[in-house]
Amino acid sequence: MSRKFRRKKIDLRLREIFKKKEVLVDTGPLLIHATGFYDKKLLPRVSSQGLDKYEFDAVAGLFSVFKRFFITPYVLCEWCAHIENKLKIKDNRLKDFIDNYKEIIFKFDEINVSKEDIINSEAIKFGFTDASVVIVSEKEDIPILTIDNPLIGWCQKKGLKVVGLHQLIF
Repeated sequence: MSRKFRRKKIDLRLREIFKKKEVLVDTGPLLIHATGFYDKKLLPRVSSQGLDKYEFDAVAGLFSVFKRFFITPYVLCEWCAHIENKLKIKDNRLKDFIDNYKEIIFKFDEINVSKEDIINSEAIKFGFTDASVVIVSEKEDIPILTIDNPLIGWCQKKGLKVVGLHQLIF
């Protein structure tokens, strides 16, 4: 299959997935966008494939055209842990980082998922955060944006709408 034909096939699939202009954002894309928004020099620390500027631009592009964004509380917890661990931002700097991004975070709709639903989910093998994202996607028919390749493959096998950030770049 030629690269041009493959690209067109991916574009048509993405157009169908994103036709409602809403997306459930997993931790990785959220972390990439927030980091680039805070300080682009820190992007290499959170880049999923060494394409930090392209990853940031892809997420920023989606965020500029979509109408609704969703997260779960588990995504926010994992996001904060990654800020502290990957970026080594703690204490007052952590507060500054979050303050810098809070206007964007406040635009996200938050969907709660019970611990019972998560623990009983087949997706628990990916952890609490990914299981919460899968449950919301299943219940609400919202596509997932992630950088997690094992999760992408699993969701595709289950027939869930999922897009890997790398699909928006290549």
